Amino acid sequence: MNYEIIREARKSLHMTQAELADRLEVNRATISKYETGEIPPSLKQFEKLAEVLGIPVEDLLRQEGREMSIGENIHKTPGQLIKAARIKAGLTQKELGEKMGLAYQTVAQWENNLRKPKIETLKRIAEALGADFYSLADTEESPRPAGDPLRRITEACEKLTDAGREKAAEIVEIIAGNPEYRRKAEDDITIIILEGR
Repeated sequence: MNYEIIREARKSLHMTQAELADRLEVNRATISKYETGEIPPSLKQFEKLAEVLGIPVEDLLRQEGREMSIGENIHKTPGQLIKAARIKAGLTQKELGEKMGLAYQTVAQWENNLRKPKIETLKRIAEALGADFYSLADTEESPRPAGDPLRRITEACEKLTDAGREKAAEIVEIIAGNPEYRRKAEDDITIIILEGR
């Protein structure tokens, strides 16, 4: 089991051990023992941990020291990706549904892989959750191929700190200001028309 991921996921959510303990209905010392590997969580606690921390159970079970490769995201279903992003955003299914003007049952169907959202709906979900679209998209069905420059930029930005992203944005804005690299006005109009559909 990967005990380190529990601590890392908890800290990434700015959650204390006591807060996580409250969510799991255990005492703080138990969380400390989970994170150090002194005691393993029960199967029921594995599932609760995964839900609260927004990570798949299989990531918790992964061997310690084994890093996740870039391609492993392919094995997560769209529903798992949506659920993890929703939990990370601190929203319930009902709250996400309300934010999107949909019934919470629709969100539940996505998360349980009973329905698959269309690309346009997935973009709305990402916007509602404050998540990157590509982090929710099923890798095999992503509208941009792996080598696409915009996708490469997005993936690279996900690895940066907030300060790094700000610097990257400044650099892209400088390049965008250069007429040599700027799209023609008619290209912009076509894109606006296509996006407005």
